[in-house]
Amino acid sequence: LILAHGGVDGWWSERTWELCLQVAAAHPNVYLETGQWWTELYEKPLRDPNIGAERLIWGTDWGAAHPVQWWPGGYPTTYFDQSRKEGIPAHQIDIFGHSLRWLDKLDIPQDDLNLILGGNAVKIIKLEDKMPHTRMFKQFLL
Repeated sequence: LILAHGGVDGWWSERTWELCLQVAAAHPNVYLETGQWWTELYEKPLRDPNIGAERLIWGTDWGAAHPVQWWPGGYPTTYFDQSRKEGIPAHQIDIFGHSLRWLDKLDIPQDDLNLILGGNAVKIIKLEDKMPHTRMFKQFLL
C-alpha cells in the first residue's frame, strides 16, 4: 500500500501527516510517497526505525502542486514566499528539480537516496529479478 503524498495533499495538515507516519510505522507493507514533501518532512520518518529510507518513495506530484498553505505566517511558507526565496521554476518540468532539491538538502547516505529515488519502487513492483545489477545505479557498481 502506498500512501500518496505521504499525508500532505492540497493543504498542510500536521495531523494527517502524523497519522500517515503512524500507519506506515505500524504496517510493514505501507510505504509513503513523498510527492509534496519539503526537506523537514523527511527527517522524522528517516529517524523512525519502523519507517526509515526503506519505506519512502520519492515522487514529484507530476508538476501539479507545491506543498504550500495560503495564509500569511503559516507553515510551510506560502508559494509566493517560497518562490521569492528559492525562485520560480523556469518551466513546468522543473518541478522535478524543485522536488529533488528538497531531498538533496538532507544529509543521508547514498544508499538511502538510492532506496528513496527508485530502489523501493523496484522492490514493490518486483523488478529485482529483471535488474542486471544489484545497485540502483549502474555507475555505483565496483
